[in-house]
Amino acid sequence: MGQFRPMDYSELLPGRNRHMIRLGHIARWWKLGALCIHCKNLTQLERYELRNHWGERAFMVDLESKLRCRRCGNHRSNKILVIGKETR
Repeated sequence: MGQFRPMDYSELLPGRNRHMIRLGHIARWWKLGALCIHCKNLTQLERYELRNHWGERAFMVDLESKLRCRRCGNHRSNKILVIGKETR
């Protein structure tokens, strides 16, 4: 099987406005990651922690604005990506 290509979460919900997508709209089997635009660091996000802290109704673009890279400290324009599927 080929390697999964990280993709923007809005690709999972075609036709839906990117700014209106909430954490709860993305199926639980998708793994989420954070990409630092500055240093290109890609880190898996713990979905359970996101849900418990911000809730299923949190807008994804609002979560992106709260990201800070642990490698370089950048906190601007970081992105949330879908980085794979959970195994069964």
